[in-house]
Amino acid sequence: MTFPGRKALIGLALGAICVLPLTPATAAEADCLAQYETLSLKTFHVVLTTPKKVYDVDDLVPVQVEVSRPAHEDPLGQNQPIDPPTSQPAEGVLVGIGLQVGRTYLFGIGTTDDVGKTTINVPLPEYVPAGKVFARSLAWNIVLDTTCLRVEEQGYAERKNFFTVRK
Repeated sequence: MTFPGRKALIGLALGAICVLPLTPATAAEADCLAQYETLSLKTFHVVLTTPKKVYDVDDLVPVQVEVSRPAHEDPLGQNQPIDPPTSQPAEGVLVGIGLQVGRTYLFGIGTTDDVGKTTINVPLPEYVPAGKVFARSLAWNIVLDTTCLRVEEQGYAERKNFFTVRK
């Protein structure tokens, strides 16, 4: 004896089985929002240079940044120096630069090209005081970004007396 809606019931049961696992995943995603984790791996080596050592107010300073992999320290940030046997350019990496002259801060951002280089042009407005410039740079690349976890590659560089501003 055949049941008239047997195929319909089987389809409904299969549909319910397929939908059931989605409910706990949605609840797990809600839990992740409260426990979002960022894992930062120190994988980049960052080098900062400028063509000149002295710039005048109203100049445009071309800060040249080179980013390569691996970093010259361990990727977990334990400050253990590592001398890598080889390096390769890091393409498509975002690089932020901050220049400090006295109490004045100037910023710029760029993205590395296929050879791991970018030039970030930072203007020196008339209100910038004369003095030595302290530079900081952060390079980062988001490798994975999910509801619960973000994995980033990072590298950091700083230079004291990077260049001098002259009025």
